Amino acid sequence: MRPKISFCTVSMNRTEHFKQTFLKNVLDNVNYPYVEFIILDYNSTDGLGEYVRDYLQMYIKTGIVKYYHNTEPIFFNMPHAKNMALKLADGDIICLVDADNYIGNGFAAYVANNLIKSQFLTTIYKRKPSTNSDVLGRICLFKSDFHRLKGFDEGFKYYGLEDLDFVQRLEIAGCFRKVIKTNKYLKAISHTAVKRFGNMQLFSTIAAIFVGQQTPFKSALYFFFNTGECYHGLVLDNVATNMTKLKPLRKSQRLISKYILSEEDWSLSHWCEKPTGLSIIEANVETSLSNATLQDCQSFSYCGQYFRRIVNDGIRNDALYLFSVLPNFNRMVNNKNSLVVQANPNTYGSGHVYKNFDYGLHLKV
Repeated sequence: MRPKISFCTVSMNRTEHFKQTFLKNVLDNVNYPYVEFIILDYNSTDGLGEYVRDYLQMYIKTGIVKYYHNTEPIFFNMPHAKNMALKLADGDIICLVDADNYIGNGFAAYVANNLIKSQFLTTIYKRKPSTNSDVLGRICLFKSDFHRLKGFDEGFKYYGLEDLDFVQRLEIAGCFRKVIKTNKYLKAISHTAVKRFGNMQLFSTIAAIFVGQQTPFKSALYFFFNTGECYHGLVLDNVATNMTKLKPLRKSQRLISKYILSEEDWSLSHWCEKPTGLSIIEANVETSLSNATLQDCQSFSYCGQYFRRIVNDGIRNDALYLFSVLPNFNRMVNNKNSLVVQANPNTYGSGHVYKNFDYGLHLKV
């Protein structure tokens, strides 16, 4: 008997992409006899539920499409959302499909014909990038392997590398990677980085970012959040540092990432505003940074270094990307060096959902 395949799509405020891709993906693969499409509405506020109710009801009635609504999240949590969606699937084989991805005509049959035990299909190459970075989140595997790994590592913060880490742990567990190379299965809608991580907490709560360059290859960054928290750290140009040997790299710091964080994670301090201006609090010591408020502050000197505010939107988004990815990179490398298979010690993808607009029944995941 052919395996049942579940295609799982998570969406939080990505309905404009979902409308373009989802129904086409269903129609392109509905001829495969054992297929289902899982929608996890991760508390979207841009009309996802209304669209599903208006245009996908006939597929819900036949059981091909299942709509789950998680009303709990305030911000998007990538590994948790993926884990929840995959746990909701009934298929022998489960496949992650981003809301901006077209899986292509006949992809379900392709998966069934090309996936055997102890293997997984993915768009993530081992040593070279995909020709389209927007399809890098595609992973198809047996559900038993997903549970064996206890899902995506929910210790990854905000955005980035949780999929590479998951693939890495699959290989540590003895599964063989097969890369999807057929072009018709590798189509996606291109979009900006803001769309990619705009629903995450760091993007919604960031107040200001300041940078201080120490050398051409080394800069300090300070991230001020409207929660009163301030994270800071030293960022190195990994390629330039390695080539010029200005500083020996730790074994874990290979040329996987162009930039690296000098420590495992960003250091936490706090900031406050008083009538005298902006201050920072580190190790219970308060230091005045500027006579201006944070909103008006354009530069300050601290610990003998000059810092200037990042005002360019593109550079600001790049800095936020680094804030998210660099600690995740360190965690991924540590998982690899420690041969971690199960990253979540207890639960993963936990929470409550409503199914197919039945808001009288609260299902525990």
